[in-house]
Amino acid sequence: MWDFKVSKYPPKSNHTLQLAMYFLMAKHSGKPENKSLRYIGIFNPRLNVMFRCDMNTLPVETIRTIAEVSHLSTLSRGRVLQSVR
Repeated sequence: MWDFKVSKYPPKSNHTLQLAMYFLMAKHSGKPENKSLRYIGIFNPRLNVMFRCDMNTLPVETIRTIAEVSHLSTLSRGRVLQSVR
């Protein structure tokens, strides 16, 4: 899952948090095309730089925190965590 950010600065934590929340919502959606999602990435065409993160390498506690921030925890915290792994 990719996002484009056009800025003269590298991505900030709120940019990566936003993309991680989109990732979790996509995984939670149950759509077959989202099942294989593993990476999130930000591309900055202004700097011609990309940043990528393997979501499978994040600690479960980090995923749980992101799910809580995005209110996915009220939907089904267990399903969100299982769908990432």
